[in-house]
Amino acid sequence: MELDKISNLPSGITENFFSYFSIKEAARTSVLSKDWRHRWTTLPFLVFDDKIDHLTEAIVSHVLLSHSGPIHTFKLSSRKYLFQFVCLSRIDSFRAANCLLNPPSTIKGFRMLKSLHIRRVTVTRNVLEEMIFCCPRLESIIICHLLGATHLKIDAPNLRFLKVEGGLEDVQLESARNLVDVSIDRKRGSTNSSKLLRFFFKLPRIERLTLGDSFLECAIDSLPEKLAKPCLCLNFLSISIRLNNLEEILTAMCLLRSAPALQELKFLVRQEDRANAGGAASWVNDNQNRAFTQLRIVKVIGLSGVKAELDFLKFLLLSSPALQELEISFGREDVQVLDYFSWLHDNPNNGAFTQLRLVKVTGLSGNKSQVDFIRFLLSSTSPMLERMTLQPASARVSWELFKLLAEFKRNSVPAYLEFLNPSIPMRDFDD
Repeated sequence: MELDKISNLPSGITENFFSYFSIKEAARTSVLSKDWRHRWTTLPFLVFDDKIDHLTEAIVSHVLLSHSGPIHTFKLSSRKYLFQFVCLSRIDSFRAANCLLNPPSTIKGFRMLKSLHIRRVTVTRNVLEEMIFCCPRLESIIICHLLGATHLKIDAPNLRFLKVEGGLEDVQLESARNLVDVSIDRKRGSTNSSKLLRFFFKLPRIERLTLGDSFLECAIDSLPEKLAKPCLCLNFLSISIRLNNLEEILTAMCLLRSAPALQELKFLVRQEDRANAGGAASWVNDNQNRAFTQLRIVKVIGLSGVKAELDFLKFLLLSSPALQELEISFGREDVQVLDYFSWLHDNPNNGAFTQLRLVKVTGLSGNKSQVDFIRFLLSSTSPMLERMTLQPASARVSWELFKLLAEFKRNSVPAYLEFLNPSIPMRDFDD
């Protein structure tokens, strides 16, 4: 008899085979041999989708009753049968999208659930709060564009990651002292941002905070100069901001002053009509003595290059003596920069960046303000600089940028200059 090589493969390899099969295909392997008769019943990923013809409750029930071992993922593309099966205590991840969540009263929660992800789901506040409360091991919650509720109380003692997108106006956290990563993306017109923000900074272990879209706009005029209790563990902060809007800058500064251990800062720049832009130059001049002593990484994405933005960027860089990595991305080529100014003339004190090692500037059009900015970096950087990466927005780059490259070669800074074609995707510093 010919040797059955497949049956003698390590279990990890056969499990990998099954990961490429649908449930229907996996069940058919039971006819291969006696050893394979029940192997399909140990699948950790159960996906019932539109590839299964005439899906019925009986089919799903048969698979579940025949199953042995843990179930890591249970996916059912059917609103009709959903809550007849999700009560399985072994499920550790639950996702729902574009549906109505209205479980029967017999379903109280998921004892083993660690991850909850719902998107564009209609559900009442009471149902969702009860569902979360009855998941004692829950570590991750993602709620996107929730329908049917505007306020939510979360009681999850083991929660470590929380992401909220869309229309929730207020989130109250109870027994969430282990929360370390929070991401909030508010829609325009939402209220109570300051109340939500103050609460997050009361969390003793929060390490990463991401504030997207119009969150700062909602919190304007409602935050003090500095929060009463600093967030000592916060080391990463990402903010969507209009850098030509003084009110949003002041709101962002409240967060920066309240995070003395901040090491990585990311700004996603939103644009404002020039006619409505608030001036930031006077504020920058009055706050030159600020210092972010622990800041190591700064990323600013989407700059248009107007003077108000560059004023704040100048302030931020000169206030970060420990800066090691800098990434700047210019976003809008259609913005006409009228307010040229010289970074060199305004900052005669060279050698400001004694620790800067890596610089990346993308989206360059080669206008005067951008060229002056790069000259400013070169003149203020110590021999610690290892690499400067430049990438133009298009092949039509002005002659000023090429003259700058010639200056760089004559400069004594022993750094590697990388000039990328516009069509080449940018790499991360760690690549």
